[in-house]
Amino acid sequence: MKRQWILLAMLILFFSVAVDAQQVSKDSINALKNQTEQLKIAKKLNERKLKLADLQNQVSAKTNDVQRTAEEAQKAAAENEKAAADLSNDAQDKGKAKAARKAANYAEKSAKDARKAIEKLDSLNKEIDALKNDITTDEQKLIAIGGEHYINAGN
Repeated sequence: MKRQWILLAMLILFFSVAVDAQQVSKDSINALKNQTEQLKIAKKLNERKLKLADLQNQVSAKTNDVQRTAEEAQKAAAENEKAAADLSNDAQDKGKAKAARKAANYAEKSAKDARKAIEKLDSLNKEIDALKNDITTDEQKLIAIGGEHYINAGN
């Protein structure tokens, strides 16, 4: 009989320990979920900041492209004007007509390249602005859920 009581006491003890070990408070679960959300947002924020830095490094190269293509377009326009003036002085000369046509085509291509360079720079600036807005939004989300310590953790 003593054996049965000891065995019964051990079983009760075993089950009570097993039940206690499995219980996790709802606060702990919510805290872990909140921390997971903070980490997700912080990771996205960090990726966006890296992309922003990369885009900002491209701005000077794009600006140089705009200046270079604008200068080429002006030079081509001046050459076109000169070729057209030469042709107007001697309208029957085939060589001058061909030179004027080539100069006009080059001026047109140069102007198109200059417009494309400006469009690329504008597009880059718009992308940078959108990324800055996204970063601000992510920072506000982090602050709202208590993750402000992640905002400048990499700086």
